[in-house]
Amino acid sequence: MIEKAKNKIIEEMNKNKDNDYVQVVGDFLLKQIEINEDAARIIATGEKNIKDSLKYMENEAKNRANGRRCVCINPVEGFKIIMKYFGFEGIQSNIENFAIQEIKHEESQEEEFNVDLNSFI
Repeated sequence: MIEKAKNKIIEEMNKNKDNDYVQVVGDFLLKQIEINEDAARIIATGEKNIKDSLKYMENEAKNRANGRRCVCINPVEGFKIIMKYFGFEGIQSNIENFAIQEIKHEESQEEEFNVDLNSFI
């Protein structure tokens, strides 16, 4: 299933090499399907594609604008919209966050090493 999903994404990325947005979303999806079986299954068996996900994001932005001339969507929000379009939960960011928290936790448990030079004289 993962290989089928990968091939589908890579094929669309290759057809749209000049579209940076397709490349970024494609890379994101490739990372997701490596660790998320639901994402791989949904992408492999579904009719949805990267270009349509970008149109979906554009429509979401227009809905958020509420009459304003523009709206900004940060990358995290953008990827959440992409996952909503495809219909799967993202876990890649949770795994990265978990690793960072673990490192910070380990660092906080370290004892300070204080040596007085007079102890050696």
